[in-house]
Amino acid sequence: MPLQKKFGQHLLKNPAVLDKIVQAGDIRSSDTVLEIGPGTGNLTMRLLPVAREVVALDVDARMVSEVKKRAVSNGYMNLTVRQGDALRSDLGTFDVCAANLPYQISSHFLLRLLAHRPPFRCVRLSCGLLALPGKVIDLRPREGGLKKPGKGEETEKERFVSLSSVRDSGYFYALRGVRMMIARGNDGSWCAVLMFQKEFGERLMAQPGDKNYCRLAANVSLFCTVHRVCKVEAKHFTPPPKVDSVVVKIIPRPKLLQLDFKEWDGLMRICFGRKNRTLHALFRRSSVLSMLESNYKTWCTLNKQVPTSSPFREYCLGVLTETGLENRRSISIDIDTYFKLLLAFNKKGIHFVNVASLPGASSVGTSGGAEPMAGIDEYFFYDEDDKGHADGGDDD
Repeated sequence: MPLQKKFGQHLLKNPAVLDKIVQAGDIRSSDTVLEIGPGTGNLTMRLLPVAREVVALDVDARMVSEVKKRAVSNGYMNLTVRQGDALRSDLGTFDVCAANLPYQISSHFLLRLLAHRPPFRCVRLSCGLLALPGKVIDLRPREGGLKKPGKGEETEKERFVSLSSVRDSGYFYALRGVRMMIARGNDGSWCAVLMFQKEFGERLMAQPGDKNYCRLAANVSLFCTVHRVCKVEAKHFTPPPKVDSVVVKIIPRPKLLQLDFKEWDGLMRICFGRKNRTLHALFRRSSVLSMLESNYKTWCTLNKQVPTSSPFREYCLGVLTETGLENRRSISIDIDTYFKLLLAFNKKGIHFVNVASLPGASSVGTSGGAEPMAGIDEYFFYDEDDKGHADGGDDD
């Protein structure tokens, strides 16, 4: 079957890498796995034996037909295949996502995936345990049947054990006899194992102080942690792409920072425009000060506040001095520190977007009751780093 370049089709053929992807997913026998871009089914055939259901989504009708035939010929009945664009189709509900993406849609799909945070997830299991967030209620009958507890003894519903200990023991899946609905909270209960172009993946995983640390890494770390699974050389694909790849595991953070993401991204664009410079050098630029002063004056008008009598340059740079960050470089600062800096600026009435467009002009950087991903567009995860920015002198 000829592969189509417009779809970015490169079939992974190395069995060892395919096995590592499956292992990284920690797939349970109760899990629904969403596979993006199954191709001819090399990974699909490894997912089907370990998952309750695999839902595969591919834009190419030929691949949809091929993976269906391959599953049937191997006797698997737990595969659902849909034709559609991963950037537009409904992803549904799932526990694990596995994807070998066309590299040109990496940042766009990452946004879709991280925005996919359902308030709860229900799956069916055959077991004798009712699992709730953080604990398991043991409903197995005692030997000899249920009996009235004696004084000081626990009742059946009071017998709790930790969810992790049950899973680790291997006993969780051995139990049979009672069909239960298991509620899984939005506590990082799903994960994704994705393949990206090596350079993009390296930036995703970068930590403060790393040479690859950039706006992409900082923005992504608001929503998840990213871990390396393995590097994949171009020779392991048919046809070989021009670049090497990396497989990463993405685990959502259980709680998001409460902030306005347009504000956050405005701060990030200033700081990572020239990430190796100090914050003092970045914020003293005339273009930055002019934009922030305009937003400050708007904020003062909307909130009926008297503007500072000090020169705005001193007022603005004073925030860096107060937070002790004036001599820190963007590449060395973690997201918690950036968040504190954003709040410090907002407390002074200094905003990084036109405050008239914010949900509350008097807010101090929090998103309040807004949607968790409100204010995020397709450019939020663009891997632009500091390309195109000449590191010339300061424009005082």
